Amino acid sequence: MSNAISTRIEPLFATPLGVFTLPDFERVNAGLKGEILEREQADRGVGRSNVGGWHSGYDLLSWPIPEVAELGKAVQQAVLTLATKIVGANQIQAKMAMEGWANVSRAGNYNKLHYHPNWHLSVVYYVEAGDPPPSDNPESGCLEFTDPRGAVGMFGLDGSDFGKTYRIPAKTGRLLVFPSFLQHWVHPYLGSGERISLAINVRLRDIERLR
Repeated sequence: MSNAISTRIEPLFATPLGVFTLPDFERVNAGLKGEILEREQADRGVGRSNVGGWHSGYDLLSWPIPEVAELGKAVQQAVLTLATKIVGANQIQAKMAMEGWANVSRAGNYNKLHYHPNWHLSVVYYVEAGDPPPSDNPESGCLEFTDPRGAVGMFGLDGSDFGKTYRIPAKTGRLLVFPSFLQHWVHPYLGSGERISLAINVRLRDIERLR
């Protein structure tokens, strides 16, 4: 008879991050990049979490170019993929409300720590990742998430990842989906060219489990 303790470990309060790559992103990004840079020249943009750089208005998803429509469909598919996992279903359908904007960063520009209140899921898509990070500053342009558990700083167990941040580098064609409550920021970009990203917020309703 074994004296081993019966064991089951549950991943309590795990926070999912979806990482996707768009098919044929080179073609889609070429159209997006041209439109974004043209609008940057014609519009001063707005100031939000961005320090320097250009932040468009929130009408991205209504821009009348086919690449925006393609991106919107890809975002909906990625959002449903992550939302299905979150609600513990095999397949769902849902109605979505979305808003989106474009960001252009150049040398020294960054985004302050923030989150996206009153939305369910948020998306970041990289149209142009820009120059690779220099060897002495690998954080250049990286997106960094903080641990959302408020009291985790009291844990203090050596070797634990509790309370640490999670950093993900920009990559052209990469699409990220994450819960909107996750605080995040973007490290200063140190490249010589543009770093272009899109951000989209999504609210889900009338979720229906299909199977």
